[in-house]
Amino acid sequence: FFFLMIRRPPRSTQSRSSAASDVYKRQVSTQSTWGKDLIFGRTKMAQKELKRFSLEEVKRHTAVNDVWIILFGKVVNATQYLAEHPGGMDILMAQAGKDATDEFVTRGHTDYARSIMDQYVIGALDEQSLAYVEEQRKLRLAARKFEKISNTELGKHNTRESCWLVLNGRVVDVTNYLKEHPGGEDAILPYAGRDATAAFDEQGHTKLAKRIAEEKTIGVLNTSITWAELANHRSEKDCWLAVQGKVYNVTEFMDEHPGGPSLLLGSAGRDATEEFVAQGHSANAKKQMQKYLVGDLDVNSERVVIPRASGGIKLNQILFVVLGLVIGVVMYFLLR
Repeated sequence: FFFLMIRRPPRSTQSRSSAASDVYKRQVSTQSTWGKDLIFGRTKMAQKELKRFSLEEVKRHTAVNDVWIILFGKVVNATQYLAEHPGGMDILMAQAGKDATDEFVTRGHTDYARSIMDQYVIGALDEQSLAYVEEQRKLRLAARKFEKISNTELGKHNTRESCWLVLNGRVVDVTNYLKEHPGGEDAILPYAGRDATAAFDEQGHTKLAKRIAEEKTIGVLNTSITWAELANHRSEKDCWLAVQGKVYNVTEFMDEHPGGPSLLLGSAGRDATEEFVAQGHSANAKKQMQKYLVGDLDVNSERVVIPRASGGIKLNQILFVVLGLVIGVVMYFLLR
């Protein structure tokens, strides 16, 4: 559902040069090669078709009348495209002789833009240069300082106007990508303000898709949850509880819970360890809980006392009802 590279026709509301339109017409019936490049899995046969350049060679082409840039390991001669670039030639000139992949990705270029760039590919980096460029990219990412974002803050960004989601513990802002998503924004929005890791991995996304996600990362999810934050999630539509130092979001499990939603609501926003242990949950139940794990409870934070919800049913109340039923059945048979 996420970041798949498919052909998309240009928007009718956006003006394009006749030359660019001709490029699109020539390309519309073919599969884009972007995303299947040297870094991200292009076939060995296709790799051999491209002339190899060293990084030093690319660095020599930085003049207005001779501009080369690197995109996804490919060498692009953008000289003739300078005047046609929608963002102006200054943006391209700033990347002349460099690896412009990160800049290209963060600006959210469409597959149409990639099809145009395909026309100006003149080769690819040699293996040594490619390895160096990729290593430098990894170092840049590692050097980025990310703030910790709480689950509460993450949950506020669950709309089209502000869409954040979590991938492998990192918070990714995909707001500006929604309209460009090949599968449509409705494929992403159900995961807005939530952890989308499982769904993302199930789709078998390419390294390119993962790279796009990396570039759009804005922070890391803070998995340490205070008593106060836990206490904020105690409604039928937002139900968290703590068990043995772990915090779980059981909202989606409410209707599936064998004991009914009232038992979970009765423990919402607080530590439910006592009730959980008393119920004698099976090993399978404990394993199933991992699906709903949110993070670790910060037991040293200032504790917030949450009374049991009025809709909850205590264990002794359940036992009293069961005992009453048993006595009723026994008396029935004795008096017959």
